[in-house]
This record gives sequence, C-alpha cells and structure tokens, in this order.
Amino acid sequence: METKAADYNETKQNIFDTAKTLFYEKGYYNTSIGNISEAANVNRALVSYYFQSKGNLALHIVNQFNTTITEKITYKLKETNVDANPLVLFAVETRAFNSFRRLNENYRRFMKEVSLENILTLGENWIVRAIRGNTIYEYLEKTHDICLSEVDRQIYQSSLSSIISGLIIVHSEGHIDCSHEYIAEKECEMYLKMLGLEKGEISMILQESKAVYDNIDIKMEKNFNIKIK
Repeated sequence: METKAADYNETKQNIFDTAKTLFYEKGYYNTSIGNISEAANVNRALVSYYFQSKGNLALHIVNQFNTTITEKITYKLKETNVDANPLVLFAVETRAFNSFRRLNENYRRFMKEVSLENILTLGENWIVRAIRGNTIYEYLEKTHDICLSEVDRQIYQSSLSSIISGLIIVHSEGHIDCSHEYIAEKECEMYLKMLGLEKGEISMILQESKAVYDNIDIKMEKNFNIKIK
C-alpha cells in the first residue's frame, strides 16, 4: 500500500511540475494536455485522472504560489520581528503579486490567459485566498466588531477574485494606463472598502504595507518559483 501511495504522489507531482514548466515557458493557451503528458512521459489519461482538466491544473498552480507567498512573507516578517496585522499582510502580498506581473513577462502572460478563461473566478481559487481571508475576518471581528457569516465570507472572497481577474485583463490589454503599484493599491482599497473599513484606516494600511514591502526582497523566478531574502 505504501508503494502504491508513493507512486501515486510521485506521478501526480511529476505531472504538476511538468505543467508548471510548460505553462511558464509557453503560456496557458499554447500548452495542451497532450504536451503535458508527453513531456511528463505519462499516459494522457493520467493527467485527467489526477487533475480533471487543464484549467484545474492551472488553478492548482495558482493556488500553490498563492500559498507559498503567504508562507514566505509571514516567515520573513517573524524572522525580522516585524509585527503586521492580517490586513497589512494582505496588502503586502497584493503588492508582491502586482510586482511579479510587472517584472516577469511569463507570469504576466500566464495570469492574463487564466483570467481570460475565468479560471480564477469560476474555480476554487477563492478557497485558498480564504486562508488569508478567514484570518482577516477573525481579526475584524475582534478589533472592529465586524461579524460576517460564512456565506458573506464566500461572497467577499469571490468578489475579490473577480476584481483581481478584471484588473489583470484590462490592465494587460491597455484599457487602463497606470502603474502596477497603483493597481495593487486599488485592489486593496476596493476589498477593504467592501469589508466596511473607513478611508483613513485604509490609507494607513496601504502606507504600512508599502513600508513593509519595500524592506522585503521578493521575486518570482523561472517556473513560478518564489524567492525571498
């Protein structure tokens, strides 16, 4: 049984890693299930067995680097004794992802293509963002007496995913002319307004997150690997 489980995990990881490489190098649109199975040296049916579809496989990759950046930034701040509340951490992460889109052409292309396919909004990506989201909601309940039901939380997370996808598309296609940093701040501002925060507090969160982010050396490298110093 242990051997079968190990083979299962190894095969699934091989497919996942291969897809990451191809999506990074060729983009989402120019990568097919056939390309992935051939490069991973596995039967095409196994790709569908483990991940159901190309879109779901792309979503797993997005979820992985969402989770990775949260873990790496949180660890770095603890290591340097920086105390930042969940709202500030959310804004720091948002700044990082927008910086990746500015500096990494492959990541920018991939995120535009998965956004055009509604993968971020129709998939279960909001569940991963809810890891940070639930921390935010618990914090707001303790500090602001803002209590949200589970349905409300899901609505806010889905709305955030829609905001992100929409901004990625219109900015990538040149429909709005502004910096990635400005996009990051507007993304945060809209979400925090939805949660009921006042303008003054939102401004303070954005200022604090910028100060924290400016002291972190974080980059997205080849194959969507995130490095932080």
